Amino acid sequence: MARGLLIVRVVMKRLALAAVLLSACAFDPAGDYAAVGEVPQDDKRDDPSPRDPDDDPIPEPDPIPEPDPLPDPEPDPGPCEPVEVELLIDPDFDDGGTEWIEHSKYELITDRAPLFAHSPDYVAWLGGYSFGHDRVLQPVVVPSGTITMTVHTELAVDKPFITLGDAELKVELWDLDMNTLEMIHERDSDDIDDDWEHYSWDVHGDYAGQAVVLVFDLDTDLDAISVMVDSVKLRATVCE
Repeated sequence: MARGLLIVRVVMKRLALAAVLLSACAFDPAGDYAAVGEVPQDDKRDDPSPRDPDDDPIPEPDPIPEPDPLPDPEPDPGPCEPVEVELLIDPDFDDGGTEWIEHSKYELITDRAPLFAHSPDYVAWLGGYSFGHDRVLQPVVVPSGTITMTVHTELAVDKPFITLGDAELKVELWDLDMNTLEMIHERDSDDIDDDWEHYSWDVHGDYAGQAVVLVFDLDTDLDAISVMVDSVKLRATVCE
């Protein structure tokens, strides 16, 4: 009888010890991640696939600041010899787009777009979500004596495997009150290649001595189509 009681006590102690060990080894997801410093974060940009839609409204754009005027070329005492001037600051976005203004619910100038940048590492990624409206723009001062202006850019498109619609890209000139001065170019996403391609368009209006805004504007419909913009130039031929 005494031996039987001893066996029962030994078994009870072992069962209690096993319960303690199981309690200590219980899985705690937050605790396990915290132990190694890897708490998961929601970040659409960790997955370079097109952005998922949400219910957040597209924010109202801030007023466009007036840019500092560019210095005019040194006057030539002899006959006029035209000089080509680049009007944009950071035209390739490779300083992180600090001189560009973005109108979107997402960060547009990024090094994490679906396609590699044409001029590494940054690109303007427009769209990538349904029923979107994205813009990148930069105000400039057109030098007095400007006789021609031309826009140059590289474009590429990224589409879902199956698409039912398209996206529309507009390249415009605005005044500082966001009124359209000139529609420079319109292009459907169906007419943009999935690899980088160069485009150039002439500006037809006379804006010498004025502050204007170069705008890339994309509207998407049901399909989450992305249009990438890079290596932008706004070149003026100036004669004083």
